[in-house]
Amino acid sequence: MDGSRRRLMLGLGLAAGGAAGLVPLSLFAPARAAGGTLLSLTDRAGRTSDFDLAALRALPQGTIAQITPWTETVNTYGGPRLRAVLAAGGVAAGETLTMTALNDYAVEVPMADVRAYDLLLAMTCDGEAMPVRDKGPLWLHYPLAEYPALARNEIHARMIWQLRRIAVS
Repeated sequence: MDGSRRRLMLGLGLAAGGAAGLVPLSLFAPARAAGGTLLSLTDRAGRTSDFDLAALRALPQGTIAQITPWTETVNTYGGPRLRAVLAAGGVAAGETLTMTALNDYAVEVPMADVRAYDLLLAMTCDGEAMPVRDKGPLWLHYPLAEYPALARNEIHARMIWQLRRIAVS
């Protein structure tokens, strides 16, 4: 492995499938790249950190219960906090996060939003893994229910689903 790539692959017994509350990796298979990577994070210096399911689950987790513009009922979303993902990738500074989905759709999220709100990279909805067809495996959530002022199109547009890459600039 070259020095510009830091692998954050944690082997936490995924062979056991759904045992011990683990989400079966097979549910994420359509979104995985070679080696099990679910999310790649590139910092301003061009260093990339790859996160597999186990690495993301090992980070501090949070939940958000809310209705989104794309859902009709309150759902509880769970996953790592975006701040924790950035910290695990060694990102301490930056102005903008360019977030790219599996289909290469991209949005820009101001780093100020990361500092101001507990943004969540949802991996589950109501305790179930989110497959690609249901906006998974990763969906960026702003705390809309906690901050009603965030319920506007500008913020909704940043709530990218099927997230695959984050680049810091």
